[in-house]
Amino acid sequence: MTGGLRTAEWKALRKVILARDMHTCYVCGTPEANEVDHIRPRSKGGADYDPENLAAICRRCNLLKGNKVGQISPFLGTKSTPLDFANSDLSEIVPISPNFQTGLNDNKPDITETAVPNVVAPGGQLIGSPTPRLRALPVAGDSERADQALAFAESIGIKLMPWQVTALRELLQTTNGKWTRRTLGIVCSRQVGKTELAKVRILAGIYLFEEKSIILMSVNAQQAEMTLYQINEIITNNPSLMGLYQRYYLTNGKQEIRFKNGARIIVVAATSNGSRGLSADFVFLDELRTITPEAIEAVSFTMNARPAAQMLTVSNAGDKTSKVLNDLRDKAISNVSPSLGWLEWSAHPSRKIDDPKGWVEAVPALGHTMTEEVLRHSLATSDPMTFRVEVLCQFVDNLASPFEPGAWEACLDKDSDVTPGATTYFAFDKSYTHKYGVLVAGQKVDDLRVKVKVLQVFESQTALDDRQLASEINAYILKFKPRVLMYDKWVSQNVMDYLKSSGVQLLDVSGRVQNDASNRLAQLMTHRQLVHNGDPVLTEAINACATKITEYGWKLVRRKSQGEICAALSTAMVAWYASQPQATAQIIIS
Repeated sequence: MTGGLRTAEWKALRKVILARDMHTCYVCGTPEANEVDHIRPRSKGGADYDPENLAAICRRCNLLKGNKVGQISPFLGTKSTPLDFANSDLSEIVPISPNFQTGLNDNKPDITETAVPNVVAPGGQLIGSPTPRLRALPVAGDSERADQALAFAESIGIKLMPWQVTALRELLQTTNGKWTRRTLGIVCSRQVGKTELAKVRILAGIYLFEEKSIILMSVNAQQAEMTLYQINEIITNNPSLMGLYQRYYLTNGKQEIRFKNGARIIVVAATSNGSRGLSADFVFLDELRTITPEAIEAVSFTMNARPAAQMLTVSNAGDKTSKVLNDLRDKAISNVSPSLGWLEWSAHPSRKIDDPKGWVEAVPALGHTMTEEVLRHSLATSDPMTFRVEVLCQFVDNLASPFEPGAWEACLDKDSDVTPGATTYFAFDKSYTHKYGVLVAGQKVDDLRVKVKVLQVFESQTALDDRQLASEINAYILKFKPRVLMYDKWVSQNVMDYLKSSGVQLLDVSGRVQNDASNRLAQLMTHRQLVHNGDPVLTEAINACATKITEYGWKLVRRKSQGEICAALSTAMVAWYASQPQATAQIIIS
C-alpha cells in the first residue's frame, strides 16, 4: 500500500495497538510505552494499516531505533494479534494424513473414548481434527457458493486450514437460493483462525454475493475494530479488490469501510442501542460467551428486513453465566430448526487437561499454525480452569450428556437381576433437599461386566427420616449381605451413622473419588460392560445427567430443569467399585 493513514485514522489505530500490547515496549519490555512504532519503517516498505507491523514502544527505545527495522522480541510475541494468514506464507502447512483419524460424526453429541481411536499422524505429530466433535444435524443443500468463496480466498492470497474449509462449507450452503443456516455458531479454541474465517465470509459477501450491509460486533470493541483494520489491509493489498473499494471512515467515533456500490462494513457496540436503525445482510458476532441477551436481540432485529440475512457467531467455551451462548448451543444441539447450525471443536468432558486427544478435538489449528509446544507451555503457565475453557473448550457447566449416544440402550438386558448369595455392592445417594433417595445394588457378571439394579426409591414431601431410612436399608443389608455400602458424606452421613452397627463396610465416595466414579460409569457404558434391566427410575436419572468440571476433572451433575440423578450417582459408585481389580489370595509353595 502506498500513502499513510489520515490523522484521525492513525490516532484510532494507535489507541488500539497500545491497548493490545498493554503499553509494554516491544524492545525493552518496560510497561510505560506510550508511542507506537513501525517495526519495518514505512520508508522500507512497512505498512501503516498492518497491525502486525505496529507495536507499542517507549520514548527512549523509539529514539534509539530510528529508521532501522526492529526485531520481534518475546514481549511483542506474546501480546500481538493472531497470525494474519493473508500476509503469511503457509506453504509449509502440514497436510492432513489420509491415515489420520478423528472423531468424524454426523450428529453425535459428546462422543467418547472409543470414537477417537488415533490422534497421531505418522511421524508422531498431532494434527487437529478437521471436523467438529459436536454439531447440529446436517441438512442437504447446494455448495456452489462455498466453492466460489474458497476460490475467491485463494485468489486474494488466503489459504484456509481444513477445519476452516469445513466451517465455510457449512456457513455458505444454500437451500432454495437462501442460506441453509441463517445462524451458525462455532466453538473452538483461541488463536486458531476464527476471525480469519469470518474475514473470508465478509469479503465474499461484498465481492461475490452483493451484500450491502455487514455488521461486526464484539463486547471488546477494539477486537471488532482490529478485524475491520485487517479487512481493510487485505483489500488495499489486493489490486483486484480496489476497484470497488471507496475508503475507510472514522466519524463520530464510529468506524466503517465503504464501497462504491453503497456497501458498508460497520463496527457497532455490543449494546441494546449499538445497532439501532441498521439493517444487515451479514452479522459477525465475536466472543459470544460474553454477549448479553439485550445485545444479541438488538442485532438480530437488524436481519429481520433481509430474508437472506445470516449471522456467524464464534466463541470458546462458556460457563453458567454465558446465557446467550448456552441457550444457543442447547437449541442447536437439540436441532430445533434447520436454519440454526452448530459446529463445536471441544474436548470431550471426560478428557483430562493433558490428554492429547482433547487437544486434537478442541484445537483444529494444531499441526498447522499451532504447535504442541505452545499448548504445553500454556498448560504449564495457565490456570487449569482457564485452560479448560479457553483451550479445551470444555463448558464449565455442560449442557450435554457425558454418555455416548445409544450406550445406555445398548446395555439393556430386561432379564437382568441381582440375587442374594452373589458378591454384592451397595450404594445410596440422597438429594440435597433430603426429600429423595435411591439404593442401588451391583454384582459382577464376569471379569468385565457389572449388572446394576435399583432396589428401592425413598421419597417424601418433607425431609426423609434418616433413622427410618437406615432401618429400611438395613433390611436389604441383611438380605444381600453386601461387601460395601457407598455414600456421599455431604448428603448421607447421618443415615450412615445409624448403620455403623450393621456389620457392612461403609465407604465415603465424595470429592475426587466421585469424579473417578463418574468417569468409570461412562467408560463401562461405552464399552457395553454395564448391564441394567431398563428400570425407568434409573433410565430417567441417566438422561438427566450433565457434567461439571472440577479441579479433579469432571463429575456427574443434574442437568438444569431435569429430574433427580441420585440413581445415576449410586450406579456410578457401584460401577466404580465393582469394576476395580479384586485382590485374590495366593498360595506359594517353596
